[in-house]
Amino acid sequence: MIYQMTIYYGAILNNEVIYSLESNLEDCKTLPSEIDEYAFKYPLEQTILGDGLNPNDFEIGYLTKEQYENRFDIENEKAITWTIKNQEE
Repeated sequence: MIYQMTIYYGAILNNEVIYSLESNLEDCKTLPSEIDEYAFKYPLEQTILGDGLNPNDFEIGYLTKEQYENRFDIENEKAITWTIKNQEE
C-alpha cells in the first residue's frame, strides 16, 4: 500500500497565518509512527528571526487545511519547493 499525506504548519499572529509550510508526503510505502515537529518549527523560527521579528510573539504549530488556505497575503508570498527522497531509491 502507498500512503500520501499533507502536513500544514505555521505561525499565527492575531488569528492570521503569517508564515506557513505545506509538506506533501507522496508515494510512501510506510508512514512514520511519529513526526518530529522540530523539522517544521526550526525553519519557521529562522525565517521569522530573519525578518527581524520575535518567534515568541507567534503561536507556532500545526494548521488545519482551512487555516492554511486562508493565510495572509497569498498573492505576494514567497514559495520554496524541495524534494526529499528515500536513500534506498
